[in-house]
Amino acid sequence: MLVGTDIIGDTILEANVFSPGNLFSCSEMAGVNFAAKIRESIELLHVMAKRKRGE
Repeated sequence: MLVGTDIIGDTILEANVFSPGNLFSCSEMAGVNFAAKIRESIELLHVMAKRKRGE
């Protein structure tokens, strides 16, 4: 599940779990699977974090 958040400073103003950033509509209009790109980025960040911790 993806969640969109609006953050200012150290305060979360909103968490949108139903339509984070209107991802589906944007993907449809652009013809790009943005969800897949986001998932790949999250997976890469996870790998990088594990390497940094020495795992």
